[in-house]
Amino acid sequence: MQLDDIPNFDTQSLARLVLDLYGIEGEISPLVSYEDQNALIKTQEAKYVLKIANRKWSREFLQAQTDVLGYLKINAPDLAFPEAVETLEEKTISYVDGFAVRLLTYLEGDLLTNTPRTPEIYQDVGRFLGQFSKAMQNYPSGSVEGSDELWKLDNVMACKAYLGDVADKEVRDQFERLYEHYEKNILPRLPRLRKA
Repeated sequence: MQLDDIPNFDTQSLARLVLDLYGIEGEISPLVSYEDQNALIKTQEAKYVLKIANRKWSREFLQAQTDVLGYLKINAPDLAFPEAVETLEEKTISYVDGFAVRLLTYLEGDLLTNTPRTPEIYQDVGRFLGQFSKAMQNYPSGSVEGSDELWKLDNVMACKAYLGDVADKEVRDQFERLYEHYEKNILPRLPRLRKA
């Protein structure tokens, strides 16, 4: 990954960008992102997430993400997903200095990682994933590749090569046990499972 590919707009530039593209003024707060740049935009009326993509992502990959959100709005109306906000020029993706810029509606709630684990939470996650998978079953094929191989959940074995890089021996041992379980109990069953 090249540093020039990672967006790094300051708050003043983000404010100008949101005003110029969307006609929106509001309070801007950075959000965590690995290799893109995200910010929360709070106005009197609504909240939005501004997403500025790393230059490495193809136009087709970013458009596919936006298209899936539109598809889900129609095919999974009972589930909550953000919606793409059009620019003043009625675009869902714009380019600024070579970076793709998108604005999404904000969904209120807590991140799963910050939620206590309960049977009800697991049931809710399972219900959501089941409804999501069902809605996506008829999504037009010809998906666009875009994610790095190591980020793909069905490519978990590719990460095993990096176990030696885990400095904490106790944590490394936990990962090794997880891989042992995965290879014995899950990997042989994967070819028979439906893929979403």
